[in-house]
Amino acid sequence: MIRRIARRGLRELGRTGIYQRLPDRHNDVLVYHSVGGGGYDDIPQTQFRRQLEWLTDAYEVVDLPAVREPGERKRVALTFDDALESFDETVLPLLREYSVPATVFVIGGSLGDDPTVTELRGEPLMTAERLRAVADDPLVTVGSHTTNHVPLTELDDESALRAEITGGAERIEAELGVSVDRFSYPFYDWSPAVHDVVREEHEYAVRGQGSEALITAETDPHLIPRINGAAPLSTLKFTVSDSNKHLTRRS
Repeated sequence: MIRRIARRGLRELGRTGIYQRLPDRHNDVLVYHSVGGGGYDDIPQTQFRRQLEWLTDAYEVVDLPAVREPGERKRVALTFDDALESFDETVLPLLREYSVPATVFVIGGSLGDDPTVTELRGEPLMTAERLRAVADDPLVTVGSHTTNHVPLTELDDESALRAEITGGAERIEAELGVSVDRFSYPFYDWSPAVHDVVREEHEYAVRGQGSEALITAETDPHLIPRINGAAPLSTLKFTVSDSNKHLTRRS
């Protein structure tokens, strides 16, 4: 309870703009799901536009691997889990408008002649046809979000685990004609055993929310932490700032 109150107070402090006068050097990754689509963790299109205006003005918005490298300014990467229809309809036009790269993590089971997953938490997933067009955009990189979007630590054996991790990427590659080297853990669920398989199959992997984590060249490329982008701009400005990370780590 005390910790929650302290964090709420720190976010209110962030609204005063004090974070703008503190050092801000460590890079970040933002995670989104639905944008203007009414699905899980949905944010309005206007809110996402305001975020892009601020991010492109204040920081260097880069492709995911570049957050582990230093730049002239703080770097931020954008990621989108589930490959929902709103990515194509709402997000991609804004990425083009602001010339911002992003990674979209696709559920392999949503592709093929007999998809096992067609919608997720109230919003349809992009079809293979739509995803092929999205994947052709130079701003977009496609990653894997497993085969069926299940909690990986609940799988009984290694063969089932590999079917989700390896099988999802293989289906995406076969259906979309792309090379997949990025992975997102469903439900932010992972364990050392899951991590080992992901590390064998992918170059990079992103995990769940962890605004206190500082991304540097030493960050495990298969456990890159992310901040939830589905937040008001005033809150996001504070959670992205280094001041939030340093203060919350001490609270």
